[in-house]
Amino acid sequence: MATNMDNFALIPADTLAPEQLVVAFNRGFEGYLVPMVQTVESLAAMIETNDVELRDSLVLTSPPDPLSHGERGDLEMCGVALLAVRGERGWVAGMGIAPEWRGRGVGEYLMRALVERARARGLRTLHLEVLEANTAAYRLYERVGFRTTRQLLVYTGPLDTAKLARSATLQADISPIWVDEALEAFEQTHTVAPPWQREPDSLGNTGQRGQRLTGLALRQQGAMQAYLLSMPARGGVALMDIGSRAPTSGERLAQGMALLYHLLANAPETSVRAINVPPGDLLGEVLDTLCCPVVNHQREMFLNLS
Repeated sequence: MATNMDNFALIPADTLAPEQLVVAFNRGFEGYLVPMVQTVESLAAMIETNDVELRDSLVLTSPPDPLSHGERGDLEMCGVALLAVRGERGWVAGMGIAPEWRGRGVGEYLMRALVERARARGLRTLHLEVLEANTAAYRLYERVGFRTTRQLLVYTGPLDTAKLARSATLQADISPIWVDEALEAFEQTHTVAPPWQREPDSLGNTGQRGQRLTGLALRQQGAMQAYLLSMPARGGVALMDIGSRAPTSGERLAQGMALLYHLLANAPETSVRAINVPPGDLLGEVLDTLCCPVVNHQREMFLNLS
């Protein structure tokens, strides 16, 4: 059943207090396929890491006149759409609707409003990811004009430690590396484009926030040939990126294996996690080789705004 959108108001996200924005985000993702509950601190980290522009992000509220409720803490938060910006590119950092309003046209209304916001900002492209299992959401995005570009994988779980030990036969000089030094070689060490959350900007922002992002470098004759970036995660370690300069896929895989073996040498049964890994990415090739479970499939989607 269609909803009369005159009963709603769109509020720029930067006009809300952090505590109110958290309420809006958590209401929008309540009951989501993958639990997503933010705190003020975790949402602030996500916003800064991914270059979210709150002035161009939107919160959907009811009733239409926010001032009629007095304090904005009394507003009913019905949905949220966060827009991240890098140059002329945009990324939907989160779009969710409160459970009672789903399936009633509210999400499409909010998404079209965010697209217009992106156009007004002068962006040329808009990107997002959506769970493959979330049929209603990706069909909504298709109605707005988005098209699927590729599939992204989310890995979580233990590795085949015996296979890791057998595969990590490369003798190499492996030592710590500064995150910025690793990222300077990003373009030369990757054969496929990363998704937004694993772009150099996101990885660099993560390191700058003091989130214990650390790097390992594999060196030959003193020169960095490959690197691995990781950080602690709940119950294990998050693998953020693996890059290699090697000219062949076999050499790249061997370098990735050596780095991961070194990282987990003292705790090889540690559970690992890697999000939004595209086809052809060295990180995914390493995890596939080590039989790491794929727990979710995502669609990466694209909209041309020009």
